[in-house]
Amino acid sequence: MSTETFPSAFAHGCSILFHQVDNLLDPSCQFILLSDMHAVALEIAQKLESMDLLKDSIVIAAGDMAGTGKIGSDGDPYEAYKYFLDHSKAFYFVQGNHDYYSDEVEGLRNKDDTFCSLDRYVVTLGEAGLRVGRVHGIIGKDKPELHKFPRGVYQTYLRQVLGKGLDVLVTHETPSTFDCPPQSQNTRFL
Repeated sequence: MSTETFPSAFAHGCSILFHQVDNLLDPSCQFILLSDMHAVALEIAQKLESMDLLKDSIVIAAGDMAGTGKIGSDGDPYEAYKYFLDHSKAFYFVQGNHDYYSDEVEGLRNKDDTFCSLDRYVVTLGEAGLRVGRVHGIIGKDKPELHKFPRGVYQTYLRQVLGKGLDVLVTHETPSTFDCPPQSQNTRFL
């Protein structure tokens, strides 16, 4: 596992986790996990492509991949998501509390016709069947267009996904706010 830190030219500087997963998937495949890139998400995607890191990678974005560059701004992540989708082996995401909802974003599909956004669903990756579940948004004031849900609603979404026998759970919300423990000891939070 390695972490690449991008320079301060990318706003705050960003850390991106690269992880080679042996014995779970095709050993030639790596995961790139991203979150909170805000206004620089497209620039980061282009940088990763220029470094020849996307084409053989499964990219998982954990939200807040849009904005104007102003702290606290919201935006449409479509352009960045589409770039990741077009240049990676596969792309999956959960929306954060600064990502606007749109049918266009929610309708993005991978080359194998799986939805990139599988909010409250599970996708099986690779021949070994790594089961990845995800839940959009955060616990907050009810604003579904920005993926903010009351605690009880969000916890219901979590229980729905955790009850499906996951290997990995991807959320934008931090696990420390969950009142419902994982259903499996094998579930890892990313």
